[in-house]
Amino acid sequence: MAGTGTLLSDLPDDLLRRILSFAPAADGAATALLSRRWRWLWRTSGAVNLDGPIYDGHDGSLFLRHAEGALAAARAPVTRLSLRVPGALGPVAAVDVLSLPAARRVQDLRVAAPHYFWLGALPSATLRQLRVAGCPPGPVAVAPAPRGAAFPALAAVRLQGCAVPLSCLQGLSDAAPGLATIHLEGCRLTPLVVAAPRPAMPSEDRCRLRCPAATSLVLADCVWPRRVQGGMELDAPRLRCFRYRGFVRLVSLRSPAPDIHLVDLHFVDEVCQRGEGRMCDELRVIFWQFLRNFSSAKFLKLKLNFLIEHIGFVIESNKDKSELQSHVFFSNLGRLELEAPHLPMSKGTAMAMATLLHCCPVLRDLQLRLTTTGATRMPMIPFDNNKADDLNEVSDVPGLSEYSFNCVQSCLRRVRLQFHLEDLNCFGVQLARFFAENALALEEMYTEDPNYELCQYINREVRRWMSDSSKRRNSFSSKKIKRN
Repeated sequence: MAGTGTLLSDLPDDLLRRILSFAPAADGAATALLSRRWRWLWRTSGAVNLDGPIYDGHDGSLFLRHAEGALAAARAPVTRLSLRVPGALGPVAAVDVLSLPAARRVQDLRVAAPHYFWLGALPSATLRQLRVAGCPPGPVAVAPAPRGAAFPALAAVRLQGCAVPLSCLQGLSDAAPGLATIHLEGCRLTPLVVAAPRPAMPSEDRCRLRCPAATSLVLADCVWPRRVQGGMELDAPRLRCFRYRGFVRLVSLRSPAPDIHLVDLHFVDEVCQRGEGRMCDELRVIFWQFLRNFSSAKFLKLKLNFLIEHIGFVIESNKDKSELQSHVFFSNLGRLELEAPHLPMSKGTAMAMATLLHCCPVLRDLQLRLTTTGATRMPMIPFDNNKADDLNEVSDVPGLSEYSFNCVQSCLRRVRLQFHLEDLNCFGVQLARFFAENALALEEMYTEDPNYELCQYINREVRRWMSDSSKRRNSFSSKKIKRN
């Protein structure tokens, strides 16, 4: 640094104050020894970070006294407060700190606690962002705020590793009219009890969460009791971004979300390679019920831990064809990113692709990453120029080439394919040729594979396939005009 003449102390006050705001209180105090300027900047940063593990072996009173001292040392209102409280300090240590007068103007609060956190301790008038995370052995039990509490400025809540009743979360949503971002990760959700049709047999029909102001909602690795037959019901009519990671379970939207833009789904179910008939049928049904909620989405990211074959419909009769034709449509979906394992020589992969293409009539941008599981992975073939002519023998995609798709015929412009190349006639190459020859509006297409040299050759062949297909169409059009 000295060689360039640039020193940390040369930074402007605003930037240096921002850097110091992320330092733990003990480290911030230590920097005050470096210069009077740094001491003033640290105290005026408006941020206090209290790291509780250094108090292991002490009681909570020492932690509370030091927290009070750190808050009192600030020469500006404390608007950003971070607490990391170990279990040895007791379940109410974080609540005690938040009860201090100097903490009542906090806008951004981050709490990591192992046992218990009470929402009633929050600085309700000023709080804008709240993050609560459980520490080992966790999860942290979140207790509701008193009835009548209000959080007029609260815009974002992130709960990680928490055990939270949905009634508690619902109360927080009701008390925060501007709560736009809700992020639940690794949480254990306990549902509201809803009476069954027969009052003598109470049951938990579904988990319900109403968040009328939410525009961004994340459910990642969250669990709720399996006895809840109706799954999770969300009421978020203003939703624009939804992210989900977990098992394929019943999740529904009570109200339509017409402005939703991004839907990011990662299903972690693992089904045996060949599947079990009934299990796969149930998975496919629930999968499409899940997706049907987001038919207005413009961008869908979909990652499957199970074989892509399990989401496709097998077309063996006119009844099957009519079922596919009446299937859910993503009428606004312009971009689809899909990552999934597949069986290299399975017709089911093609049927899954047919189902997806049929459901996306205005698709413009497709990114597909096909992986192979350990049991189905074949050794990567070496590139051999003597076999280059084999690309002329690439066959049609069984189960796909006999159908026509609106997006392929009218609007698909960009395609990116990533796959493990087992042979020159594998499904990935067949799919590349299918799009090159049939996508009438195609402008860009790329294939990616660990075998770089072979992949480059296939990309050149793709351009040739596109050119040959265009010439055939132009020739057919010319002949048709001459006949007329």
